[in-house]
Amino acid sequence: MKHLTAIFALACCASISTVQATPIIYDFSVTATSGNLAGFSATGSFGFDDTVIPAGTNNSATSLLSFLDFTWNGIAYTPSTANTGAIWRLADGTLSFAMFGTNCFPSVCSVSAASEGWNFRTGSLNDFSYSDGQAIGFGTATARLRTAQVPEPASLALLGLGLGLMGYARQRRAS
Repeated sequence: MKHLTAIFALACCASISTVQATPIIYDFSVTATSGNLAGFSATGSFGFDDTVIPAGTNNSATSLLSFLDFTWNGIAYTPSTANTGAIWRLADGTLSFAMFGTNCFPSVCSVSAASEGWNFRTGSLNDFSYSDGQAIGFGTATARLRTAQVPEPASLALLGLGLGLMGYARQRRAS
């Protein structure tokens, strides 16, 4: 039983000392209201890790997205083909502002009529701008937090270990 207690204590300490990033995922939609693609709508998802942008912080940098799944005008985008300009979070963790697209730099995203691209802004702005390579158009945007959070694997492993050890200890006591 001493060995079991030591193993359980070691597992608890290991899980506490390991800080893992929690992905925060938002689903969003955009609708073009002007330009050559007026009336066209699309949906997607974007995400970032809470260790990169902790609650109560603002981060104006590129490469903040850990996840992006978005198709606009037949082109699929990922974090390697689009980047961020900024992500701001309130103290309670709520997303205050997010800005990302195909041509972003710290604190700014833009589109050019001469090349295909887009940018998305949420928060008080909730807007979308795009270029189809010929003209610039504008639209509306919405984003909402994906509420179904999946437990991280370390938590599930620790739960499984704890239940297994409890079963083992109970079995030893019964015999």
